[in-house]
Amino acid sequence: MKIDNHTRVTRTLYVRVAQRQEVSEGRFE
Repeated sequence: MKIDNHTRVTRTLYVRVAQRQEVSEGRFE
């Protein structure tokens, strides 16, 4: 199975946003 560049970039951005949300929740709790 071959993952195209667009899917890889989208997934990376999604992971970054998820991590950023976790950090924000941890700081403001």
